[in-house]
Amino acid sequence: MNNGPNDFERVMGPRPDRGYLPIETTFMGFLAARFHDEGPGTLSSTVTVRDDLLQPMGIVHGGIYCAIAESVASMAAAREVGYESGEAVMGQANNTSFLRPVTGGSIRAVGTLRHRGRTTQIWQIDMFDDADRLCAVSQVTMAVRAAR
Repeated sequence: MNNGPNDFERVMGPRPDRGYLPIETTFMGFLAARFHDEGPGTLSSTVTVRDDLLQPMGIVHGGIYCAIAESVASMAAAREVGYESGEAVMGQANNTSFLRPVTGGSIRAVGTLRHRGRTTQIWQIDMFDDADRLCAVSQVTMAVRAAR
């Protein structure tokens, strides 16, 4: 059985059999994000802009930026904690500011760990267009809890 896109497993490692959904059937699969391992404390992602990610004015919907930020922070936090740690991570807060509209091409998101506490992690996600212009910034707080 396929556990998801190859780059997910390349970045995260093989997932233990604990009832995880296949990535391609989830919202992350819909985004079709490609993840890039940048080393400890950093994870990046690229999302190709498609018509179904746009709002009626022809620019990327603000919720897509929030979803990209949440996805990058979630994967990065899970990688920092590790599958075998007995801990789970989940989004606790997402604050995203939109700086420049994107109408096509791709969005490159770079997540950087800003705080790693016992029960929280804070990630900053900067999002760029194909011209490497900053288009959105997010701060995502991740809760770290015992897995159930």
